[in-house]
Amino acid sequence: MHIATEVTKSYRHTFDSRFSQRGLVLFVALIVLVVMSLAGIGLMRSLDTTTGIAGNLAFRESAITSADAAIELGMAFIEANRNSAVLNNDVEVEGYYAAADLTISGSSSAVSDWSRYNWAGRSKKIPGADASGNAIQFVIERLCSASGTFGPTNACASKEVAATDAYNSKGAGGDLPFTTSYLSYRVTTRITDPKGSTTYVQVMAY
Repeated sequence: MHIATEVTKSYRHTFDSRFSQRGLVLFVALIVLVVMSLAGIGLMRSLDTTTGIAGNLAFRESAITSADAAIELGMAFIEANRNSAVLNNDVEVEGYYAAADLTISGSSSAVSDWSRYNWAGRSKKIPGADASGNAIQFVIERLCSASGTFGPTNACASKEVAATDAYNSKGAGGDLPFTTSYLSYRVTTRITDPKGSTTYVQVMAY
């Protein structure tokens, strides 16, 4: 009888131990599931961020390409009228102005804030959107204080260049015979992508 009693107690002890171990395994499994879930969420957020960055870069490259096309149109207008009196006065339909607008900066030395520019009323808009859905506008400004002929009473920014093509960047360090002067122009483009983001690209021409 004494032996039977001891066997019963041992059996109960073994049963209790197995039950405790099963509870511990369940607890550990739940912790592992929580960790794996957090890792999965982190991976998904990382992928979303990477996708967003790639998309933004694509939109930026598209905007720059569209800006290049608008700049070419502005340069073509300047070149077509370089030797005529057309550039002495505003040609609003082409987005051209014979004097620089200082209202967006307040002074000639301040940085221009192109978000303040009157793009609705003073720019040339390219009809329709490009293949990426970008809205394209540009404005051309002659860097003069006033419209009219360049002279003592109308200060203009100008660039002196060599009279012939014999002098170029390969001759750096040498004295160049600056004999021909050209007035300077500023071509500024505004690209608005389908998301509403705005990109400004600007070049100086002479």
